[in-house]
Amino acid sequence: MAPCAEQCPLNLCIQGYATHIAAGDYRAALDLITSRLCLPDTVCRVCHRPCESVCVRGGIDGPVAVNDLKRFVVDRAAEEGAPPYQPPPPPPYVHEEAEAPTHAPKFSQAHILPVRPMPACTSSSTSRMP
Repeated sequence: MAPCAEQCPLNLCIQGYATHIAAGDYRAALDLITSRLCLPDTVCRVCHRPCESVCVRGGIDGPVAVNDLKRFVVDRAAEEGAPPYQPPPPPPYVHEEAEAPTHAPKFSQAHILPVRPMPACTSSSTSRMP
């Protein structure tokens, strides 16, 4: 894994979206960004760019402006009127009993819940709270 991707707190595939941008495939770059990032418009404006401080290009000709690339793709999509995230329709719901989760999902993962719905939690207890 590249040092930039290791430093990214959101675990974005930086090399992947940079390659799509270089090839002119901006939609694929946006899809890759939004597959891991639910708020691209906001994050590309507040990111502190830890990836750029470890960029392997830094010692050669300066670090790649990774956050600027991400912002370019997000802004381009907005100018074209394309919503930044278009999740596929969720699969049909099948009722299953499930254990209550032991931890809450991370906020950065919340955008995948409509894509992969969790089964409803049920209790084996028949008592009701007053």
